[in-house]
Amino acid sequence: MNNGHLTKAQAQELLESMWVKFCEPIKIYGAEDAAFHAGYPMGQNLIISGVTQDGSDGTNDLSYRCLEAHSHLVLSQPNFSVRLHAKSPIRFVHRVCEAIRKGNGMPQIVNDDIYIPSMLNLGVSLQDARDYTLVGCVEISPKNTWGRCNGGYLNMAKVLELTLFNGHCGLSGELVSIETGNPANFETFEEFTIAFKKQMNYCMEILVKWDNIIDMVHAENMPIPLHSMLVDDCIDKGCDVLKGGAKYNWTGPLGVGIANVGDSLYALKKAIYEDKTFTMERMLQALESDYADDEFMRQFILNRIEKYGNDLQGPDEMVKISTDIFFDSMLGYETYRGGPFTAALLPVASYVAFGQATAALPDGKKKREPLADGISPNYGADVNGPTAAMKSICAIDHVRCGNGVIFNQKITPSAVATPEGIAKWADMIMGYISLGGGHVQFNIVDAQTLKDAMEHPQKHKGLVVRVAGYSAFFNELVPEIQESIIERTEHMLA
Repeated sequence: MNNGHLTKAQAQELLESMWVKFCEPIKIYGAEDAAFHAGYPMGQNLIISGVTQDGSDGTNDLSYRCLEAHSHLVLSQPNFSVRLHAKSPIRFVHRVCEAIRKGNGMPQIVNDDIYIPSMLNLGVSLQDARDYTLVGCVEISPKNTWGRCNGGYLNMAKVLELTLFNGHCGLSGELVSIETGNPANFETFEEFTIAFKKQMNYCMEILVKWDNIIDMVHAENMPIPLHSMLVDDCIDKGCDVLKGGAKYNWTGPLGVGIANVGDSLYALKKAIYEDKTFTMERMLQALESDYADDEFMRQFILNRIEKYGNDLQGPDEMVKISTDIFFDSMLGYETYRGGPFTAALLPVASYVAFGQATAALPDGKKKREPLADGISPNYGADVNGPTAAMKSICAIDHVRCGNGVIFNQKITPSAVATPEGIAKWADMIMGYISLGGGHVQFNIVDAQTLKDAMEHPQKHKGLVVRVAGYSAFFNELVPEIQESIIERTEHMLA
């Protein structure tokens, strides 16, 4: 352009042609895998803005050109992200909001002020940490890293279920874990928390062993020399990336169902140990029967016990306790490649599949119902508005989630249809960034449109929605995933 060989319009056309090119590969899954990765594309990530290696803001004209390309095409690929920080230009944040308003759930937003310190905690240099990108969904990665970002999904709600049933599966009745005691004999909530921690530590020990066995098999039988050539240190070390050749190495287990765990722990703490509204024996009987014999208790829990997502200290504290237990459970372990384990709180679409494998819970969830997605509150539980939900989300220590988090919000289109609405939305996002939120993404679509798309898919062939850390065509999702997106709380902006 500077030499006159391209006009700005021609350069924009080339950029948008690349956007189209991103959509050419198609990933095909088997039925069981598709339950966890519904609609998941190739996951080709493109990220803009954020700080540069010297710490200054990196927003430039190309940042705006990429937003323009996205806004013209509104496709499911690339997996498009924006890095924001406390000093991001507000004009740029407004333009980001206008791009998200187009309706395909992108770009998603990540917070430099969280993830740079998170990388430093993993031994990454400051210069390298400032130059991070996203891989897969939202997993954080500096250059020259082999971070096996999907280190296995861990169903935290199932861990709670094992605590309630003394190591037995609440669906089959089989002993599948360690026995940590009959909760009916626990006299304090602290005793229950200790049992939950023991179950978590045992489950993480098993997951770590599986991860290291998988990594060993990959390294011994499936080396990837081409990839290793492109990752610094591998050639100097003469070591394949799968054997620890990269500059930075880690593996990231993914925790799923934190809202269910937090709300369940708070329901137990409040209704059984503090107010003594119910006994633990009655709770266990209700869970075994899937609340069939005690709908009164379930309705009491659903309607009279405070929930995570409303900026309320009680349930938010329980979510922080449960996530800290998850983070702590992987401390001290080393990967096969010689690096640490680091946490993520993201499910892809496993929150539906895991829900189908989970019994009734003390938060009022019945057996086989979907779990909450990512770090978002349970469906419909966040009744105090989007800012209250964001404040609850920030009760979690996002810096300890070096492998990423996913926070979904759904905004009514009319709320952001005007410049005033865009300004409020941008201010809300920057408030969330300042409070320590690591990630947020938005579906700007109303529930009625989604319901109509389920009934008349031929009318909505171009409808793209944000599922987890990726966007997909709504028509390509299984009904269970479609319904879970419809059930997400739909917010207005005050």
